[in-house]
Amino acid sequence: MSAPLTVDDWPPPPIRTARLVLRAPAARDRADFLDLGTDDEVNRHLGGGRDRATLDAELPAVPADRPGQFVVEHDGAFVGWVGLGRRDPARPGAGHVDEHRPDLELSYVTPQSAWGHGYATEAATRVLAWADAVLGEPVVLCTQSSNARSLALAGRLGFIEVARFEEFGAEQWFGVRHPGVRRATPADATQMAQVAVAAYSPYLERMDGARPGPLDADYAAAVTDTEAWVVERDGEVVAFLLLVAEDDALLLDNVAVLPSHHGTGIGRALLTLAEGRARAHELDRIRLFTHVTMVENQRLYERLGYVETHRGGEGGLVRVFYEKVL
Repeated sequence: MSAPLTVDDWPPPPIRTARLVLRAPAARDRADFLDLGTDDEVNRHLGGGRDRATLDAELPAVPADRPGQFVVEHDGAFVGWVGLGRRDPARPGAGHVDEHRPDLELSYVTPQSAWGHGYATEAATRVLAWADAVLGEPVVLCTQSSNARSLALAGRLGFIEVARFEEFGAEQWFGVRHPGVRRATPADATQMAQVAVAAYSPYLERMDGARPGPLDADYAAAVTDTEAWVVERDGEVVAFLLLVAEDDALLLDNVAVLPSHHGTGIGRALLTLAEGRARAHELDRIRLFTHVTMVENQRLYERLGYVETHRGGEGGLVRVFYEKVL
């Protein structure tokens, strides 16, 4: 059980997404929480459903009545719960982000009737955006390694695996997500193009009139055709990552960071995210290429374990190809 958060001005007004309403719990939710907590299939990776009479005796009049806890509704019907709390410092993995403060941890449970509709992804994405704005901290997530559904959701939300350990008689997967990291949407395309211009224009003088491909890319199409991620700071896209899952490797198609945010660890975090996504796709290597003049990028890749495999020219561009085996 996570410890409560301290949040000013709780509860907030209901938060609306494209299909859902996220609001603070109320007394009318008690029966739904009882059903959720006693369902054996829903709680299969949490030790099984609770005995209904026991849970009924323990459950307060307003379940999960504390800051950071959100009931999720679709068309007025209960479709789950998403919450944030402080991870118990005595549990494995605690202190991974900050040894002086309990980690901020995301949890979620949805009834079987809500499975397969994307409600958990939509709700958790919005709760994480709320956390970024209100708390501004990394968030951790722990789930059983055998819980394929939960692991897939963690990947979609941008959590990166940092540890595995035994707890509750099973192997646990432990991941972290940094503030502002999310999947890109078509609305991000213009800002992504602006990041590319700022990141790649300094190389034009070195390239003797050739243009880096990212300067002319169609980022609206990239959001649709690749696995696209962005990093936001104060509502502005400051970095992005484009990935393409191939048959035998994950292609890191493009990673770019605004020069004003160089040295902040964003680029390294995105490359770590790429490794997590490769594992999620069950691929054991990442490939990328860069122009021969972009020596700063080459040094970073080599420090992170990428190995040059070959060089080749295309359209007047000489590229350096790298691979990292995970």
